[in-house]
Amino acid sequence: LLERMILESIQNQMADQMQIKVTDQQVNQAIERIASQQGLDYKGYLNQLGTAGISSAEIRAQLAVELRHYQLQQRMLAPRIEVSDQEVQQFLASAQARENQRSEYRLSHILLQLEETASPKQVEQVLAQANKIIEQLREQPSRFAEFAIAKSADSFALKGGDMGWRTLNQIPRRFVDPLLKLKPNQLSKPIRSPSGFHVIMLADQRGGQQVLVEQAKIDHILIKPNQIRSEEQARQLASEIRDNLLDGGSMSELARTFSDDPGSALNGGSLGWTNLDELDQQFAKVASSIELGKFSQVFQSQFGYHVVRVNERRTEDVSQVVQKSKAQRLLQQREFEELLPIWLNEIRSQAYIDFKGPFKQFDDKTDDKTAKP
Repeated sequence: LLERMILESIQNQMADQMQIKVTDQQVNQAIERIASQQGLDYKGYLNQLGTAGISSAEIRAQLAVELRHYQLQQRMLAPRIEVSDQEVQQFLASAQARENQRSEYRLSHILLQLEETASPKQVEQVLAQANKIIEQLREQPSRFAEFAIAKSADSFALKGGDMGWRTLNQIPRRFVDPLLKLKPNQLSKPIRSPSGFHVIMLADQRGGQQVLVEQAKIDHILIKPNQIRSEEQARQLASEIRDNLLDGGSMSELARTFSDDPGSALNGGSLGWTNLDELDQQFAKVASSIELGKFSQVFQSQFGYHVVRVNERRTEDVSQVVQKSKAQRLLQQREFEELLPIWLNEIRSQAYIDFKGPFKQFDDKTDDKTAKP
């Protein structure tokens, strides 16, 4: 306890020197995270603490100290933490990372059986039957179980074709490539095997690290109010620019001349491919709903007034980027945890510590068996 008090005092003084402060909002966010981990909301967690005899003021004060110390530790140790790309790649290739990233797939399956000695005409007939089933199920995927019971010739037929949850290693090899191209409730093309033609549907997927984001290829012009341009004047200028664009004006030239977004203005207003979830909420709403190739109405975001044109949209899988980022953070956290006790020993050894008050009295009485605490 004494050592803990010493380290807390040293860190408090260092945080004071660096003017590190913790806001009420940061404390609230910390309480919400702890509550969420215990399946509670903010008020429910505080009520639970109250039942245990801990006041909200006490827990807030404790969290404020811990957050302040953590910010200090991060600031002091960040220059010492180095994680190379090679370390990240080695981790991603490790068994632990592969296990964390493992996906499970729930497949529904129909087998239209063929004898090994089937004639080309019979093969053609069964293939046509498989394509017809796929066409019907694309309209009504909920009827897959009904079709499997009626048509399928394998052991899963009576289960409505449900093969259950499986990892890729547990799925027949010929199904893997078609499966990885499917989204939930999508069907494969007929898959040929020695036993006949297979139709598979990806019923569901869980686990893994697949992250899909909506992206748009966007051109835009931003007009900001400023010291010499009022809100109304900014909106009016944006409207005039939109009228010019509708009359055939060049987006590139107008953006370079008028746009207050320096990054895109240099590119003729082009934002390139942009993740919609990273945009201002109102901007993202317009970018996701506007007709391709058309100019939006003038709208306002937190940055100012915009005129937007969306040229293309796509859904992009950023799983590898996310996996690499998570791996890097995990390795950085590991290194932080290894360095932290070393750093705490350093600041302890460098500090001048003077024991005063009751500590000496306690030390003097340690050999006195009759001494009372």
